[in-house]
Amino acid sequence: VPERGVGQENAVAATASEQTVQVSRDSSQRILVFFAPNNTADAPDWFAYALPFLISQDIDRASSRIGAVSPFSIGYAMERMRQSGFDRGTGEPLTLQLDLAGEMRFNFLMRSTLRDADDGQSMVFDYALHDAISGQVLIDGEETFVEETMLATVDKISAAAQQVLRDQFDTPPTLTDVPVAETMSPSTEAIERYIQSRITGDIDQDLAAWGAPLAEATEVDPQFAEAYALLGIFHFQNGDRPSAEIALDNALQYDFRLSTESRCQVRINREAVRQQWGEASKIARAWTRVEPDNEFAFYRLAAMEERQTSNLDAALAALKRVREINPSADDVLLRMANIEIQRGNLDAAAAYAEEYANARPESADGQSKLAEIYAAKGDYDQAIEAFEGAGYRDSNSISPALGIISVLMRKGEFANATDRLATLLDSELTDEERIRVVTVGVQLASLQGRYSDAVQMMVDADDAARRTLPPLFY
Repeated sequence: VPERGVGQENAVAATASEQTVQVSRDSSQRILVFFAPNNTADAPDWFAYALPFLISQDIDRASSRIGAVSPFSIGYAMERMRQSGFDRGTGEPLTLQLDLAGEMRFNFLMRSTLRDADDGQSMVFDYALHDAISGQVLIDGEETFVEETMLATVDKISAAAQQVLRDQFDTPPTLTDVPVAETMSPSTEAIERYIQSRITGDIDQDLAAWGAPLAEATEVDPQFAEAYALLGIFHFQNGDRPSAEIALDNALQYDFRLSTESRCQVRINREAVRQQWGEASKIARAWTRVEPDNEFAFYRLAAMEERQTSNLDAALAALKRVREINPSADDVLLRMANIEIQRGNLDAAAAYAEEYANARPESADGQSKLAEIYAAKGDYDQAIEAFEGAGYRDSNSISPALGIISVLMRKGEFANATDRLATLLDSELTDEERIRVVTVGVQLASLQGRYSDAVQMMVDADDAARRTLPPLFY
């Protein structure tokens, strides 16, 4: 079951080469749909989130070879926007959007604004579809709507984007375009509640409160399968497994509203809630047979097989298939490195980490993973050097600094590690970063027998933990 709040449901460069684009012509095409700033006089904010989210949902289910998500589904994107001063996930400039889409290897992005129409009653949704590498505008349009016509407007914009995405393939896929009212909900009142839940959890980061609007959404529309699916995750994170099962069963009762992908995700989550990992793996494996070109099916299969450490070979094979479907999915290389670490094959792990570092020279993650491998081999000096190199590549990431502290702990250099930790704690940190730093700090203090200091660090980070962690994990 994916964690939420720092937001993950399904997971997926501006510096990419022209050669990469050519290689990817028949791999999956992926689009990141950003939220719209609300430039109206008094229209509720939920419209500015609802239209982009619904467009992403509608595009995503058109074909297994086309993937579309909003920042609701990508915690990394939301964190990067917060760090850049866009706390509500709206209003960021095109340059930042291109950077984010490029970092996460999206092929396209959609940006938009919401404004008042000249009649004083309607709203206008201005939107543009961009190539994520060149920034070229592929679609530039506007649609005037009111609440009653919002869903039809979503369908119209989605259909236009789907055609452009289809044209990117050498062998164009068949598109299945179902009205969003039939897949999400025909009730804008129910959708409003659903979006308010997403805003509460992913934007406001109130992880104790985002379940209530979902329950209201299912009361307004008792067949709202996507709302039930998300409600199941909420209950699971609160430690209420029986309620989680009921919600997920309700989602499957109305699975005619779900895409193949959503249906499989719900079934896998239901078995995960029951801790039936073998059954979850069977469902994921069946999903890969039904949609053999869906990279997310193989991502999920890899996660299920990796959960059962006896099936690491199967997990590795699934990740290799992801790379076949989408050659630009470099992130799987780090997952493959982790699997090789679990198998004790550190040389193979280092090869995958080096491949990632070469493919993504702007990212610190490859060097950081190499540093972890050096540390596992006992080469602490080389590990510290690699972490320092990662820090030079990405000065905004705290991971290299935390890695160095962990290596110093292994070396027994506690005073040096404590000084570096104090410097980190005094810097400007997001809630998620503060929890990560405190977690390492608690380990360091405990190793030294400074248990009161460990407790105090947790007390000092309590507000951040409440905002960041699902209640069960908090």
